[in-house]
Amino acid sequence: MKIKRQTESPWIREARAAFSANNQRMTRPRLQVMCVLDAAQRPLKAEEIRREAGLAETDLVTVYRNLEALRQLHMVQRIVLEDGVQLFEAVRADRHFHHVVCRVCHKAEPLDACAGHELEQQASRMGYQAVTHVIEVFGVCGDCARRQAAAVKADPRTP
Repeated sequence: MKIKRQTESPWIREARAAFSANNQRMTRPRLQVMCVLDAAQRPLKAEEIRREAGLAETDLVTVYRNLEALRQLHMVQRIVLEDGVQLFEAVRADRHFHHVVCRVCHKAEPLDACAGHELEQQASRMGYQAVTHVIEVFGVCGDCARRQAAAVKADPRTP
């Protein structure tokens, strides 16, 4: 995967600058991971990122290391599903949101509201410092609910 600097997205340029400001090198695998995240239309598992980046199966640890480095720079958001599976997505400077995640297909969609800021303020008033929040909402998406209903209807063993 080769990318020319003049065609880099603003997110990749911002991440590049953040790594440089922290005296961290821009390695080829790091750039490949960033390109996959930047182009993704949905949050991805680390294994999906590894595969899309064209990295070897043995490079999964490299993907996790780079995801953590990007997360520390607030360039990547981690979404932890109910079963512990983690999804990752690029964080754009002008966007802060949470997700509703399907329990069946793991589709994650952004929510427009955030109650976390109010909770953070309350925690701060209680004396807590460096307060942050992680909020995800889980349910079954409409497509999966329809498939489940159709499967139940088609099963002759269903009363």
